[in-house]
Amino acid sequence: MKNWKILRDCRRKGDGVHHAMLGIARLHNLNLTG
Repeated sequence: MKNWKILRDCRRKGDGVHHAMLGIARLHNLNLTG
């Protein structure tokens, strides 16, 4: 069960990084078009 919790936390961190990258890409696109 402990490993599952660690894996879940890693997945959550990965999702956070993914969302951050999407947000940065979106801002970058706005800057390019603006």
